[in-house]
Amino acid sequence: VPIRFKKAINYAVGYDLKGEFSFNIDSVKVVGSLEEVDKIDSVITEALVLNDIKSDIKHIVRLDISDYDHIDVFPKSLEVTGNVTRFTEGIIEVPIVITNQPENITINYFPKAVTLSYYVDLENYDAIKTLDFKVECDYAELEENQTFLIPKVVKKPNFIKHVNIKQKQIDFIEL
Repeated sequence: VPIRFKKAINYAVGYDLKGEFSFNIDSVKVVGSLEEVDKIDSVITEALVLNDIKSDIKHIVRLDISDYDHIDVFPKSLEVTGNVTRFTEGIIEVPIVITNQPENITINYFPKAVTLSYYVDLENYDAIKTLDFKVECDYAELEENQTFLIPKVVKKPNFIKHVNIKQKQIDFIEL
């Protein structure tokens, strides 16, 4: 059965996990009566609790098998690794794209671009470009008498964390 990783990790200010956690195994063998084994769809690890982390993570984590009386699990632990690096906040202006606008309707909207803040590792900070992001407002999501559109980030680099749009709504008028 697959393993589910339970964690409570607090990173030091300016640090975060780059990418995803890696595990030396992704599943375990469960041995016991068919009736008991059929009830198990995954096995959860004991919580990995770490505070003020500013270096790479490499820990052995035991599986939480306390709820299983007549079941045996192999192996009983796994190795968790993660690359921790320095992160910083960036800010970028991204133009807005209006989608699903009917052809018979012309609108004027403001602002034409939004400010995004994002959290990125220092290694990739200088590589970020406006074209890496796409912000859309979906005209089809308008409710009756609504005079603003809601911007959404629909494209971002996968190594970016915590994207935030500063402007929560885009005002428009039909011409």
